[in-house]
Amino acid sequence: MSSKKIYQEHTYTRWHVVVLFLIPLILYAQSFGFNFVFHDDDSIILQNAEVLKQFDWQKLLFTDAWILKKQIELYRPLQSITFALDYQIG
Repeated sequence: MSSKKIYQEHTYTRWHVVVLFLIPLILYAQSFGFNFVFHDDDSIILQNAEVLKQFDWQKLLFTDAWILKKQIELYRPLQSITFALDYQIG
């Protein structure tokens, strides 16, 4: 294979990566300025600040998203852990 052909294939691959990164960024860029929608954000995030502040990852991993309020069964451990991490970061 010639070096020119290898370079063209490599550039083609980079172009795909750039496009795959930019499309979602463009589609969701507007959402960076949005506030809470208060459907369940207030219950899951704002009212659970004390629980999220402690960051007990085992508790977050094995309880529902409402963090012991038991309004509905909503088991989302990754969501709960990332909310707690976001809270810790700022």
